Amino acid sequence: MNKQNAALLNQCLESMIPYICENVYANHNDVDIDWNGVEIIDDADDATGFFNDFAIISKTFECNCKNNCQNIITKSDILMQLVLIDSLYSTNIKRMRAFGLEEICDDIYKLCDNGKGVHTLRTLTSKINATRDLSTNIASLFTKQYGYIKGGKAGSAPSLLSKYMFFATVACPADTWGFPIYDSIANSLLRKVQKFLDIPVTPQMLQGFDINIYIEGLKSIIDALTINKPALWNRLSILKYQLLDYFLWNIGKTGLKSYSLLLTKNELLSYYQNGSIVKLPRRIAYWQSIYEKLK
Repeated sequence: MNKQNAALLNQCLESMIPYICENVYANHNDVDIDWNGVEIIDDADDATGFFNDFAIISKTFECNCKNNCQNIITKSDILMQLVLIDSLYSTNIKRMRAFGLEEICDDIYKLCDNGKGVHTLRTLTSKINATRDLSTNIASLFTKQYGYIKGGKAGSAPSLLSKYMFFATVACPADTWGFPIYDSIANSLLRKVQKFLDIPVTPQMLQGFDINIYIEGLKSIIDALTINKPALWNRLSILKYQLLDYFLWNIGKTGLKSYSLLLTKNELLSYYQNGSIVKLPRRIAYWQSIYEKLK
């Protein structure tokens, strides 16, 4: 492992945590972290588009009994959550596939059954352990065909499924890891970060998507960063995959020069002229420098 590069990424990740905690991410572990000596690169004066969307979705997953999360969940609840995620996170299942969301809802609802006919998010998250192989009934959802296009099966929906399970574990965490989001941005950065850290690189999946292989790749990054700075990763105030997802998404969006959701409203109005950005906020300029090192 490249210790110098691991230290650089940990420094970037650590600088993000206070801003995440001040917005919509909940402090699940109730751990007080000493921020002395941590440079918080945060020049945002309000919530970004990312955090506004996150807050809207998170509201539908709210658990009123945080200690044991036994809130009853209905099919209508799950479908509403899926519609919001699909819309705000642009997975486009509703727009592109007939009955796709309804079929995904049915499968998630079955996983929420505690065996006694009672359905809760806690039941779902207790079945998710993203630090090792997922059980067959969960892993198989990521390759299952959902929805119809012109009368034929439309295809799998790993991105939407992973985002649903991500928000479920944020609301009702069963461990300190949570569940990672799979999308094109995270997937494109996975191997770049592994190479940067000089750790084994996850092979390209040529024979179809395997959520366990993808998760193992992300876990290898967290394991390497934990070895480099255990004091940070063993006392996180948010879930481990929450922090890694925030890092990958922001760095990836910055690399694509897709800034809109990274900016606050004031920044959006101030930093764009004639459709082009004329100034990068300090935190985004910093993320740009990290992305350039990963290329």
